[in-house]
Amino acid sequence: MIPALVALTFAPVPDAADTVRVALPLPAPLAAGFAAPGSRVDVVFPAADPKARVAIEGAKVVALDSTAANGKTVRTVTVELSAKQAEAVAPLLRAKEEPLVWVRELATDKGSTLAALPKGFTLLAVDLKEPAAGGFVGPGSRVDVSAPDGKRAKLALENLLVFAVNTENTGPTTYALLVALPDAERAAALFRAPTELSLVLKKPEK
Repeated sequence: MIPALVALTFAPVPDAADTVRVALPLPAPLAAGFAAPGSRVDVVFPAADPKARVAIEGAKVVALDSTAANGKTVRTVTVELSAKQAEAVAPLLRAKEEPLVWVRELATDKGSTLAALPKGFTLLAVDLKEPAAGGFVGPGSRVDVSAPDGKRAKLALENLLVFAVNTENTGPTTYALLVALPDAERAAALFRAPTELSLVLKKPEK
């Protein structure tokens, strides 16, 4: 489940008078916790009416926060938006609309050896209560994503590359998966849904 939305606050950026900083809720650690400030993300507020849809491409991450509240972890990503973008986003957040957020460009802390994202792909994180395939899914693995469909499991996404795995926390295992940009919005919506997803390890190609 995505945590409760935090109060929306805007803070002017000192060296850019026409931009503001906006805190957005996250259902899971951004890029499985491997993204650092300086990363670029896409933010989408879906809507039944296409005219009401808000999409922001390449917003700069300035801060990532995680706090405990009422037994739940509340995560936020603070991004820089133009004043016009922030004006469009503010009423949606006040109405508790939930944005979809995914990494377009990955910045990492100094000393990190993580590779750059391949062109045309984004990075999305999914939390699983138990390690996938008994713990045999790791960076470089190929997986299919299945979701419950009544009494059966339905294949939702195929042949995704596991970019990184975060097992540092005592809670869920978080997997960072490379997803083609055209599938990013659908995958982001799937990963935040309150359903039990599973990763199915694919056999290596010969």
